[in-house]
This record gives sequence, structure tokens and C-alpha cells, in this order.
Amino acid sequence: MGFKRNYYFNEFDLKSIYYLLSANFSLKESMDMISNKANEMLFEKVNEHLVNGEAIESFFAYYLKDEYAKYFNCFIGFEPLNISLALTLDIVNEAKDVNKMYLNNLTYPCVTFIITIVGVYLFNLTVFKSMINMMNSFNVSLDHLVVVQMFINVLSNVFLILIFVLLILFLWFKRPEKQVIAYKFINKYLKINTLNSFISADFCRILKQCHKQGLSTKESMEIIANISHKPILSYIASYINQQLLSGETIENALCNQYLDKSLYRFLIVAISTSSLDKMIDSYLMINELKVKEECKKFSIFFKIFSYLIIAIILIFVYQLLLSPINIIASM
Repeated sequence: MGFKRNYYFNEFDLKSIYYLLSANFSLKESMDMISNKANEMLFEKVNEHLVNGEAIESFFAYYLKDEYAKYFNCFIGFEPLNISLALTLDIVNEAKDVNKMYLNNLTYPCVTFIITIVGVYLFNLTVFKSMINMMNSFNVSLDHLVVVQMFINVLSNVFLILIFVLLILFLWFKRPEKQVIAYKFINKYLKINTLNSFISADFCRILKQCHKQGLSTKESMEIIANISHKPILSYIASYINQQLLSGETIENALCNQYLDKSLYRFLIVAISTSSLDKMIDSYLMINELKVKEECKKFSIFFKIFSYLIIAIILIFVYQLLLSPINIIASM
């Protein structure tokens, strides 16, 4: 492209274009009908591509925000513009709702936990140590408090190292080529059901949107396998496709170690009763309840731990502050 990109389609424009395309209007006619001062320059740029005879898949994603473009590029190679837009909009909006759910349930306890650990570490390193040194000038035995200080120091260091390691692992696993390796390792050796459920739900949401647009299971798997920014889902879909190509039934292909076992049971019922949408919705609702329950457990643990540590610190600070008074009273 020979110019700097300054314009993007907003959600309203994309939805409007989708509805008009579904009503058999062309892309140019659709843009003409919804053109206004806010989007006219963007539409002029897009019209230039159309006048030059360029294929939509070669330029349209360039005018989409990244959150839309990364999905749109996966779909447009398989489906027409209107279906690609519908899939993109539905998946992005659903992903936003899911992310909001996780943020609402986990942000407060996680932030509280981290602030508590960092606060205890700094307090133990500075204030607590200074107070013990000050109390030693009164010739009072503070051995038990020194032991407590050492214990708190070790504990806070362990948690700080753990947080640091988890942060490093998170950044490392953000690299797409590492995610599949990590997921396969976890499935083989650690068996973390929560992670399995999270991946399965993500897989299921995209499968549901594909089916909603009338795509077959095989077409859906091909599309999901093409979603490069979600390498784990891409790997699972590719694995299922390979199983199908090798002659396995859809039931056997879906029964694999990478998907939640309960999802497999829902999908088998869906295939046998031709009610995929209903079964997927039921699975996602149950999965959401499970995720909320897990988030609640994490939240309770982090809160109890944080409040317990703060309470222990306050008790020993109180004992330190009372030491001079007890000395004076005993004189």
C-alpha cells in the first residue's frame, strides 16, 4: 500500500455491510447506502481498490482493526465476504464477553494477592527489621520474632520468585510456536482440567459460529485449523482433520486427549440428534458455570491468604509496639 493507514471500519459499518450483503447488495452499493462524513474517506479508499479490479481478500483486512483482521484473514480464504464478516463479528464480540468475565472474576483477587506479597516483602525488609533492631536496644529477647521475620522473608521471597517465574512462562508461551508444545506436555503429564475446559470452550465457540453460518463440520475444522493466532485450536482442528482423512469416524476423531471429555459427550449427542447448536450452547453454559466456580475458588484462596498474612503481620507489629510498655511496666 502506498499510503499510511488512517482509517478502519468500525463495528457499526461492518454490521451494516454484512446485513446489506446478505440482502444481495454489492460491497460498493452497501458502502454507498451507509456513507456519511465519518466514513466517506475510508469508503473512497476501498472503492479505489474495487475500481482497480482487486480481489476483496487482498485488501479488505487492511482496513480492519487487528482484533477483526486476524480472524477475517482466516475466513475470507474459505467463505464469501458476508459470511466472513458474520463469523468475525460474532467471534470477536463473544471473545470480548468471555475476557470480561475472566477479568471481573480474577482481577481483584490476583491484584490483592500480588500487592500483599510485595507489601509484606518491603515491610519485612525495611520497617519490621528496623523495629526489631530498635527493640534489641531494650535488651529484650526477641528470638521468636526474629524467627517469624525469617519465615516471612522466606515465604515472601518464594512467592515473589513464583510470580516472576509465572510471568516469564506467560511471556514465553505467548509465542505461538511454544503454545502447542506446552499444551501437549500439560495434557500428557499434568492433566490440568481447567485449562482443558478453557481451550475446549474456545474451540466450541468458534465451531458454534461456523455451524450458525451453515458450514459443515469438515468446513469448520478447515477454518479453525487456519486460525494461526490461536495455535492450540489450529492444532486440535488439524488433528481432527487428519483423523477424518485417515478414515476415522467423526465420533472417534472428536474423542481425543486435547478436548474436554464432557464436550465429546455433548458433541456425540448433537451429532446423533442433529441439534448441534443446542448442545454446544448447553455445554458452553455448563462450562461457564464451571469456570466461574473455579474462579471463585481461586478468589477465595487469594483473599484468605492475603488477609491471613496481613493479620499475622499486624499481630507481630502490635507485639513489637507493646514491648517497650511491658519493659517499663516491669521496672
